[in-house]
Amino acid sequence: MSGSILPDSPRDEENVVHVVSPKGRYMRSIYFSHKADAVSVSCDGHVILVSEGQPSAAFLLTGERLWQDTVPAWGVPAISASGDVYLLEGDRRTLRILSPQGMIVRRIPLPSPASNSPIVDRAGTAYVTAGGQLLAISPESGVEASLALPPGTDVGALALVSEEKIILSVGLTLVCVGNVP
Repeated sequence: MSGSILPDSPRDEENVVHVVSPKGRYMRSIYFSHKADAVSVSCDGHVILVSEGQPSAAFLLTGERLWQDTVPAWGVPAISASGDVYLLEGDRRTLRILSPQGMIVRRIPLPSPASNSPIVDRAGTAYVTAGGQLLAISPESGVEASLALPPGTDVGALALVSEEKIILSVGLTLVCVGNVP
């Protein structure tokens, strides 16, 4: 997988990341050789790209590749405050943590396939749903806690609202988990 800025190339919108300034001004487009299924951007401007069934890769906003993983990934990668990249391996049964340089920090097996992409809090704890449970996963010790979800709950996405609250989207309903005032 490679990335480059190709202003005269065909505009296949599945293979492009548009770079926009914080003020909303278009800066450039980065074109990739594979379809971009999921993209995350770190605070230092590294673009983490996942193409389902392909290894993930990190790029500078110029299109220069920083690293490429060797294992196919699934879903949207999460990036911790320290710059570590949290992603699910292609079978969704393992949470893979990579350093900002693309080196493996840890591989954490999950009890069953994850049903959504991970989210990460400031402390580096990751959250995913798998096998009808919301899992809290420490980068040091693996699965630390789980919360059973009602039978048949199909969680579409997770969002971290604060260190104490997580929002789950279940169909058209948003469910808050945590200390609710």
